[in-house]
Amino acid sequence: MIYITNGFSPSMLKLPADVEFKEVGKEEFCNAASKGVNAIGHAGTIDLLNNLCGIALSVNRISITAAVGDEIYIIMLSNSSRGRESIEDG
Repeated sequence: MIYITNGFSPSMLKLPADVEFKEVGKEEFCNAASKGVNAIGHAGTIDLLNNLCGIALSVNRISITAAVGDEIYIIMLSNSSRGRESIEDG
């Protein structure tokens, strides 16, 4: 299962679990966002994601429990990206 979130907490995991964090590019992230389970609970983040990826998600504040083999893609706003309409590949 693929999840798209705007934050992370160990409570999102079915324990025990090993976790790996890595940065991904725009194409991989948008591909995941277009087919993953939306668990984003912040309107500004949804707006940014929709503009960035050309999709139409809505706020969907839900709890998730990721199991072994699942992936969680996390989009986080920084002070420098708030209010921007797009983000360059990074």
